[in-house]
Amino acid sequence: MIRLELNCRYQAFELRAKQELACNQIIGLFGQSGSGKSRFLRQLVGLDQQNLISGKIFFEQTCWLDSSLSQILNSADRGIGYLPQSIDLFPHLSVEQNLRFSPERCARKNNTIDFEILVNRLDLENLLPRYPDQLSGGQKQRVGLARAILAAQNLLVLDEPLSAQGETHKSQIMSYLKSLNGDNCMTIIFASHSRVEHAYLSQYLVAFEQGQIIQGGDYEQVASDITGQFAQTNDAINHILATPVSFEEQYYLNLLEYSGHQLWAGNKPLNHLEEVLLEIRATDISLSKTKDNLSSILNCIPVEIFDYYEIEKHQYLVKLKFSDIFLTTFITKKSFFELQLKKGMSLYAQFKSVSVLPFELDSTSSSRSAL
Repeated sequence: MIRLELNCRYQAFELRAKQELACNQIIGLFGQSGSGKSRFLRQLVGLDQQNLISGKIFFEQTCWLDSSLSQILNSADRGIGYLPQSIDLFPHLSVEQNLRFSPERCARKNNTIDFEILVNRLDLENLLPRYPDQLSGGQKQRVGLARAILAAQNLLVLDEPLSAQGETHKSQIMSYLKSLNGDNCMTIIFASHSRVEHAYLSQYLVAFEQGQIIQGGDYEQVASDITGQFAQTNDAINHILATPVSFEEQYYLNLLEYSGHQLWAGNKPLNHLEEVLLEIRATDISLSKTKDNLSSILNCIPVEIFDYYEIEKHQYLVKLKFSDIFLTTFITKKSFFELQLKKGMSLYAQFKSVSVLPFELDSTSSSRSAL
């Protein structure tokens, strides 16, 4: 268990956080830019001590910080692998030398990472002899991530670790991070604006706003909590982990299946029998009392109203149960009353296939059972 209580001041900005986080899981931090995620991570690592007013951090039974007793464990002694947004590689060392530098300085009692597998999974083989000034931004980020993983004895802390990566590398990296947690029991805390990254990686989600933790809980609970920030924002996204069944060449569309229901998405063939994360914006889902087979909207799935919440004077956020998962959608108050919606009502959720973004997952990854 990680137990912490922080009170920090950065000029006009204050960070106040009190939380307990379970070890051996992937913890995601979410919030707008400037909400305090990066400052929280830096305090956890042991940086910015000049901004600390008071605080306590305990990692399992070890005290990392207790300001009341003037106890502060140095960053280097906390066993943390840390990737900041500003990636500082040693310019005079090659990529391989950068990677091997940290492990040689660490007593790697809790780090059993295989160097060759790490290099392969992060696509670094051809980069090993290069120097930092010969790398792109995405390549530097992967090297920095690899170095942090090799240095992590107790905890891996990542600040926007995929911000510079293309979709192919994102999939590979997320798969590897998930395997580090599953196979190596590595505790990972990462900050990200990406809802796809949180949907795939986060087992526990912490939401920040103006320097405070406003919500925390299991990912599925937070993502479908219609009274919370994560679900209420305009860019709120639903995810369905579906399996491609066939590619319809005539229409250039993929037929997918989830829990016995058909879904349509994608304008290029998807790898059959490998799960795909379908991303559907909450604003793209409409509700109907009947199944309209003559509509241009191809996706029409049976749902039940689980709950609803009035978030503004003109609209409701509705929580829908689809098979064993939850979806959310925004609808106007006018539609809500004209359809006479109520809890437990059965109806249909509709969304265009062109509104669905398929995100292919690495075949070596273990998948979330229900998002």
